[in-house]
Amino acid sequence: MEKLKLTINFTTPSFASNNRKDFKLTSQTIRGILRFWFRAIIPRIINIHKYNECDKKFIGLKKAEELIFGSTERKSSFDLVIETVDKLLEKNNKNTYYLYGLEGRKFSRENSEFKLIFYIKNKQMEDSLKDLLKNLLLLISTVGGIGAKSRKGLGSFEVLGEKKYELEELLKILDNINKEIFKRRGFEFEPTKFDNKNVSDYPVLMDGYYEFFTKELKTKSLEKVFEILFHNSRDRNRKGIYLKTKYDLRMEGNDSFKKAINALNLNKRTTNIIFYQSILGLPINYYIRGKGQFKLESKGKENRKASPLFISIHRDKNNDYFVNFLIMKSKLTSDLEPKLVFGARNKIRNKIEIKGSHEYGKLIRNLRDNLEKV
Repeated sequence: MEKLKLTINFTTPSFASNNRKDFKLTSQTIRGILRFWFRAIIPRIINIHKYNECDKKFIGLKKAEELIFGSTERKSSFDLVIETVDKLLEKNNKNTYYLYGLEGRKFSRENSEFKLIFYIKNKQMEDSLKDLLKNLLLLISTVGGIGAKSRKGLGSFEVLGEKKYELEELLKILDNINKEIFKRRGFEFEPTKFDNKNVSDYPVLMDGYYEFFTKELKTKSLEKVFEILFHNSRDRNRKGIYLKTKYDLRMEGNDSFKKAINALNLNKRTTNIIFYQSILGLPINYYIRGKGQFKLESKGKENRKASPLFISIHRDKNNDYFVNFLIMKSKLTSDLEPKLVFGARNKIRNKIEIKGSHEYGKLIRNLRDNLEKV
């Protein structure tokens, strides 16, 4: 059985876990992440809604995933074993913004190393599958991470001993690999078209559906990196890039938070207030000294929405840090006209309906403007 051995080195702490308490990097975790990013790239080359001349939503995607990752009807084309090379464990005792909700959890520190051993079971596509898995992992290293809060830069990693590519170059490599794997298998080789107000069904790395940019920070201190990104302050000019961007979105609505508080005091039930900051994920928790906690969340069953912004943290050849920012549009991160609820936590009667926003242009513009000033 053919093997593919890759070693990853965490550039930031990772809170990977299977019990939300202890650190544990599992094959299921890696498989899940590989699958997420595979879904993001496969619509670049095939119509995910067509297979063997059958038109059915996601049938092409389902068959493509099944070939690589398996299903209830078919075994996976590979197995994965993870070996610890050098695990540096600690317990989180900090209560900063980017670590909110991770208090008391164990994590693996930066510079921890793990070996990933892939056992290729499909002999007909050994080489192509090895190339796919390796380059998928390189893609994840470029734009994502492993574990909790990976969208905020935790769990960022490098693949040791492998060449580093620019994102567009890496996507072209993956396109060619997938064309080789899926040819003559019943797939339609035509990029998927999404026509619902230019928003894809789920996050995809297709032209027009994502923005990617990099910021060099000229520091060798990881603590400084997180301070630059997430420092919390009442003074807007002293806030970290992420929180400054979130604050600027809030002020796009002429301070939507204060307007919502005033509406609550007037016992209003519905308003035209727009929370532009809702694009960065829900729920959002607020706290006012002397007045208690407030919460912004989706109306309905799904009260959590993932952020479309992915932050990953890396080191260059001089060990200076740089940060990659990826913004992905999709209906999974938004309703087209989101309806939200704002109010005091745990007080059902003290809530009002407000509006959310998914104007990616505002997010991209504000984030770029704030990065230029660092």
